[in-house]
Amino acid sequence: MSQSSDDNHLYSDMTLLCVDDERIILRTLQRLFRRKPYKLLIADSAKEALEIVKDTPIDVIVSDMRMPEMDGATLLEKVAKSHPSTYRIVLSGYADFDSTVA
Repeated sequence: MSQSSDDNHLYSDMTLLCVDDERIILRTLQRLFRRKPYKLLIADSAKEALEIVKDTPIDVIVSDMRMPEMDGATLLEKVAKSHPSTYRIVLSGYADFDSTVA
């Protein structure tokens, strides 16, 4: 079996959730992950993401940092408390390193 086939099998039961308030970013992420073996879910708000996480096991969550109502850091902090085994990644298009790290 090739390395690519091994990777496909390894990640075939993984679920990735992408969260961003900008539809164009969500579409770009969908295109980026389109040919990957894992299940991809999207949410256009932190509130929607929390509803998804409540009902669906998520392996990795990728969230935009700056969103209305709740920023990505707050969302990922809530996910860390309720689902500590979920890997969390924050995306930021801003050079505000201190707020992103916080």
